[in-house]
Amino acid sequence: MLKKGVFIVLALVVCFAAYIFYAKSTNKDVEKDKEIPLKISKNTDKLNLSLDAMLDAYYTLHDGLVRWAPADSIGQMADSLSKLAAAVPYTELKADSLLIQTAQSYGKSIQDGCTSIIKDTAISGQRRDFYTTTEALYNLLRTVQYDRKTIYHIKCPMAFNGDEEGFWLSDSSKIINPYFGTKDPTYHSGMLHCGSVEDSISFARL
Repeated sequence: MLKKGVFIVLALVVCFAAYIFYAKSTNKDVEKDKEIPLKISKNTDKLNLSLDAMLDAYYTLHDGLVRWAPADSIGQMADSLSKLAAAVPYTELKADSLLIQTAQSYGKSIQDGCTSIIKDTAISGQRRDFYTTTEALYNLLRTVQYDRKTIYHIKCPMAFNGDEEGFWLSDSSKIINPYFGTKDPTYHSGMLHCGSVEDSISFARL
């Protein structure tokens, strides 16, 4: 009888321990299953979709410079970016008229930079125009407080003449330098990862 009683007690202890373990596991699973709050944009879907399309065109232009695409191809990429910059619905901004005008001004600067890229026939000139276009886009995104994802402002300290800086934008902190690219006549691809993240645009909120 004593042995039987011991077995019963042990069985109860094992069952209780199993219950406690299951309860804790269940609570963890419930916590994991809780919905993660979605990030809410302060801008309208119409404006965000337009800005996203413009950024995609900018990244295409960046990639073209990286791989040393022909000047006419770079021009076509710039033309696409210019058209998308012109189509941004700035009046969708939930802001006063002065801020809207500021955003429109940066949008016009993007178009002007793209026009210069199209007119240039040498990649060296196109890269300088790309830098100008980059800074206009960077200021535009800050003005409208773009909040769909983090955008990195990356610097190459020797983009021009070996001692003049140039910037580009990326949705990744990974360094892919468009001012030297993969076919530089001096460095080949040796400077492809030269640069540093200097700033980021991140207005996302819950």
